[in-house]
This record gives sequence, structure tokens and C-alpha cells, in this order.
Amino acid sequence: MKKKNIWEGTSINKRMDLYMDRLAKFYPKNGKNIEIGCGEGYFMERLREKGVNSLGIETDDSERKRAIDRGFKVLNHDANTRLPFQDSSFDTITMISIFEHIKNKKTLVSEIRRILKKGGLCIIQIPNPYFPLDLHYQLPFWGYLPKRLSEIYVSLLVPKDYSIYYYVSKTTPLDVRKYFKDLELIYFKKNNFNKKDVPTRFQKYYSIYHLLRLDSLLPMGFIMVYKKR
Repeated sequence: MKKKNIWEGTSINKRMDLYMDRLAKFYPKNGKNIEIGCGEGYFMERLREKGVNSLGIETDDSERKRAIDRGFKVLNHDANTRLPFQDSSFDTITMISIFEHIKNKKTLVSEIRRILKKGGLCIIQIPNPYFPLDLHYQLPFWGYLPKRLSEIYVSLLVPKDYSIYYYVSKTTPLDVRKYFKDLELIYFKKNNFNKKDVPTRFQKYYSIYHLLRLDSLLPMGFIMVYKKR
């Protein structure tokens, strides 16, 4: 039986609404934004409602097509390579649950610095690799294992046709800070969802998790905003 995506049965719209509530203040009206790994364009749709002009990058053919069908310009481009834009082209750059999938992070961050305008912002959301239930592979405590053991864990328990069976690195806020050391961190927030919006497998435990304040100690993810000086 094919393994379901961990987020199946939850509302991506509600998650995007939460991100927008927290991040809207960082996007200037009529500003130019690029979303790296834009998926079907759910977050760009919210930016469009705010008057922000967005361009997307997405390598998944079906998701890119759906975003284009919704009226967005979306490029098929590998974010591990040089980005096809001129210097100082964008007011904001958005990455939601994408940075942990990038193999060549140094190249991407160098490109972000190049195409971001002076004073421009890079908005990043990453899942917490130390959340008890891994939010990619659905494996308990995957993030706590050494690299080789975590690879064996995935190979034994995750089917090859699983929708998120591709490169994932254990990326923490400290790792992000290391790569973005030349930019100024102006916003940092732990990210959690409402119980009904967390992965279905975890919902029955989430009330206890919240009651014990573990969602503060080990949140589901983090949101950061970096400014180019």
C-alpha cells in the first residue's frame, strides 16, 4: 500500500493563512517577490491578494502546472544552481519548507544575496528536525539518529514511491544562521499549528504534547527573516 503524505487530511490553506498572518508585514505592497519551491502557489495566492507581485520556482511538473493554471509565472529551475535573474531583482525571497531540501546550500545563499535588493528580506520557514515525529518521512525520532543510521531507517521503512522520498537534511536555525551569516536576522519565531492542522498521525497526542508545554521546547518548526544590509 502506498504511504500517504504526512499532511494528507489537513488543510494547506489554513497553514498558509497562519504563515501569512505572521509574515504579511514583511512584504511591501507592489513589491517583487520570488518563492523558491512554490508548489501549487498557495502562498503566492495570499501575497497576490496583498498586492505583492510573485514569481515562482518549482521543479515538480504537476505542482508547477497547477500554479501556472492559477495565473502565476513559475519557472522550472534547479535551486542548487545559479538563478536566472539579474542582480538586485527582488524585494523579498520566500522559502517555505524548502531550505532543508537544498543540497548546495552555499550556492543558493550566494545567489539569494546576489538577487536580493539592498534592504531586501529573505523569509525562511523550516521544520524542526528534532520534533518527535519527523515531518517528512513520518518516522519517530528520525532527527536524533546519526546520518548513516537515519538513512538505513528511511530505507527500511519508507517506500520508494512515497511522495517525499528525496533529499532531506537535518537543518536547524543554527545551520541557517551559519549560511546567512552576512545577513541580519530581524525576526525569529517558533512555529506550531493548531491541533486540527497538525499531521493526522500526531493529532491524538498533540493535546498532551501542548499541555506539557513540549511544543514550546520542541516546536514543529521555525520562521526566520534575514535582511540584506
